[in-house]
Amino acid sequence: DVPQGVRYARILLNQRAPGHNNFSIYYVKIYREKMITDYEPTATSCGATLADATSNLISKYNSFSAITYYDTSGFVLISEPSNRWQLRSDPCVFTVEPNYVLESRSARLGVPPEEEPHHRRRLAIPEFNLRDDAPANWGLERISSMGGRNGKYIWFHEGVDGHIYTFDTGVYPDSYEWQNYDGSVDRFAEGVVCTGGATDYQYTNHGTHVASIAMGLKTGTAKSSLIHPMQVLDRYGKGSTKTFLCALEKMLQDGIAWNAANAPKKYRGIVNLSLGVNGHSDALDHAVSLLTDSGYTVTIAAGNNDGNACFYSPYHPSAITVGALRDDTSRSKGENDKTSNSNYGPCIDVWAPGENVLGAANTGEFDRASLSGTSVASAFVAGTAALFFEQINTKNYGPLELSPLVKEFLINKAEINALGNIGYGSHNKMLQTTVSKCEINSHCEKGLTCISDGTCRDLKKPLNKRLKKKS
Repeated sequence: DVPQGVRYARILLNQRAPGHNNFSIYYVKIYREKMITDYEPTATSCGATLADATSNLISKYNSFSAITYYDTSGFVLISEPSNRWQLRSDPCVFTVEPNYVLESRSARLGVPPEEEPHHRRRLAIPEFNLRDDAPANWGLERISSMGGRNGKYIWFHEGVDGHIYTFDTGVYPDSYEWQNYDGSVDRFAEGVVCTGGATDYQYTNHGTHVASIAMGLKTGTAKSSLIHPMQVLDRYGKGSTKTFLCALEKMLQDGIAWNAANAPKKYRGIVNLSLGVNGHSDALDHAVSLLTDSGYTVTIAAGNNDGNACFYSPYHPSAITVGALRDDTSRSKGENDKTSNSNYGPCIDVWAPGENVLGAANTGEFDRASLSGTSVASAFVAGTAALFFEQINTKNYGPLELSPLVKEFLINKAEINALGNIGYGSHNKMLQTTVSKCEINSHCEKGLTCISDGTCRDLKKPLNKRLKKKS
């Protein structure tokens, strides 16, 4: 484990978004429970409502607010830099920090392939699995084969009723990848533009590519999920804490409205964060915790600094943090190494392909390009999370149970101890999308047994009944 002091020291490396004249912009997270119930440990009355609490703090520190986020219990405050330290010690405040710059976590764009146009996948249904005999990229092969690539993509669900939110740059709306099997384009759901213009997707391919890996019809994993493009990064791949919170507010509202209309079922929401700051951020880490507590599964790109992933935000143990792997085609047993710049360490939960992966491009309906980085790896995991989410009967669980359950399924299905050099302290777990996972006990971690459904289980404990529940 990395000492928290080390993570906090990394704050100094974060870049701040531009301020306003002689003022600085800070994000203020209010203690919602203190605000409403006036409870210990501070026994301080902060205000009867969020609006009251915001107004009280603004007046107290001679500042003004740019925007309030009611579902996240926070607001962006424009104030003198000297007020920051007083705010931090205020008993009504959870955290105060600069409006940090967010950046996409891709390494580079590759050269578009020549084989166009692309055709629909060929499906077969052997036993429990679906199969594509001509997958669009090597990543799909690797995440569905125990060991080396086998020329197929095999999966067990389509991600039906899954809602994948990509916090990223804009997404090209006219790609073939968003189509349904019948050719209709109805998987491109409503999103939000929190920075830049509505057509910024023309200038950068990052958001389009990431979305296609998560749920593209040919290049992606969850081929029936909906995509919600949350534009928190501009055409240059940059955003801020403020733009992140803008999208967070909209997404939480979606889930609240859906749950109210469809109770007792719960929203199958997956959030992909292929972005981050160059250090630690309490606000971003707390936002991830808020999402998982609300029933969302969160996947996070570990970053491309060739360093310890524990040093960088966003991060929270309840989320799924993802490292990127090289395409080591010369190794027949799939001993992929990490990419040269992928972060590593104990905070990474699982690994996925992240080098020269083919996905959708922002230049035309059938156009494609390759991209590298932990952004791509995280997108593979986001789509796979939608597959596992589909097999859960959500009406039987509360929001607090959903994210841990999806993460449990995904991690338990991972391929164990197959990878090569993945950095010091890293968990050797490779993403997998097939029903049949383990075959013999050596595929499992020490102390676990490979049972008939292909999962690794501790036989000293009762078999979790949740595994038997279906949608």
